[in-house]
Amino acid sequence: MRLDVHPPLYYLLLHLWLTVAPANEASLRVFSALGLGLAAWFFWRFLAEADSPGVAWTGTALLLANPLVLLLAGYGRMYTLEAAVCAASLWCGWRVLSRPVASRGAELALLASTAAGLLTHNWFVFFLLGLGVTMLAQFGWRAFRLAVPVLGGGFLYLALWGDAALAQIGSTGEQLAWLKRPGWTAPLEVLAAHLWLVAAVAPVLLIAVALKGAKPRTSGAWWPPALGALVSILVPLVISQWKPLYNSRFTVVAAPFLAWALAGFLSRAGVLTVPVLTLAACLWTTLDARNVSPCNSRAAAEALARQVQAGDTVVFCRLSRQPVEWYWHGAAGRRTSFPASIDVHPGYEGTPRGPELETEAARLLAQAPGRVVVVVDSTSPASRVLLTALQRDFRPVEPACLACESAGKHYFNRIQVFERRP
Repeated sequence: MRLDVHPPLYYLLLHLWLTVAPANEASLRVFSALGLGLAAWFFWRFLAEADSPGVAWTGTALLLANPLVLLLAGYGRMYTLEAAVCAASLWCGWRVLSRPVASRGAELALLASTAAGLLTHNWFVFFLLGLGVTMLAQFGWRAFRLAVPVLGGGFLYLALWGDAALAQIGSTGEQLAWLKRPGWTAPLEVLAAHLWLVAAVAPVLLIAVALKGAKPRTSGAWWPPALGALVSILVPLVISQWKPLYNSRFTVVAAPFLAWALAGFLSRAGVLTVPVLTLAACLWTTLDARNVSPCNSRAAAEALARQVQAGDTVVFCRLSRQPVEWYWHGAAGRRTSFPASIDVHPGYEGTPRGPELETEAARLLAQAPGRVVVVVDSTSPASRVLLTALQRDFRPVEPACLACESAGKHYFNRIQVFERRP
């Protein structure tokens, strides 16, 4: 784990979990679901103390309705644990600042949650920036009382993992090579990913409040957590213009801020909010149905199962091999990635170098005895090198058996079969 780019806490806890649970996909997803449940519990406790039970239920529902949070829970990785630690840190930070004399227990809890967050995912540092801005806007200069427990958590992290962290920083050129410099539309795309389901969920929440006959009481403004969410999203975006480290799924650290801000905003909503949000939900449902991509790992596995024959060579470009092979259990065909370095170090696409890729593509195709089936992202440099090499000695058997406009998160936008020219 010290050679990897991720801190160890999630993997250590997962190891303990798999000593008592079966080592299969279902157990992995149950473990993520437990993290999501823990996040909901911490967040409800925080909002109930910081605001009111009505806002607490609304905010927790919005956190659990966050599409990105739900997607990442299905990944079976550290993201729901990170969301839980973020929610716990919000609660602990609020308890430290909301009392005339901060209790030692709340400060120690914040210290522990800070260390746990840093040991779960490196992006927790951007959550801490958002936490500082939010609490500064909410409490003024009193927010600096958080500095001691937060720095204490940081020192604990460095004591436990500092040497490995320094070594990982030295290898970020390789570990982060798959990340590209984000454009300035990235914040809007990330906010859309977090918030689109709100259009469907918020009307239901407001109707439930109306039927109950009571509007949630609010004691704080909605804009401090909104400011914290923007800081936790925008700061890494700025850094990524110099050193790319930005990926939309890492912004799960902003999810509690957004749910808190939305709960506060919706609790102040007027009578027209329900029909407006309902209309938005209907509009989104119509648009979303048209934007579903056929290029996902399960569909690719089904296409390969139909197309691949004995003697074929299947070439996966970018990082498409592992997720597709999870669903494709066929034994036919020789399989490789292009470039081959991806199979040596999964998760790392390599730095494309034209001459080296051209030589590797020529060698790969010369060793292909039969047809070549490619799973490619036609917009990526490596895929274009492979497709150019194929056009010299091969021809497409038929139109692409799977195609879409964008490679997206599945790393490919086309599956096509080629045969050697006579």
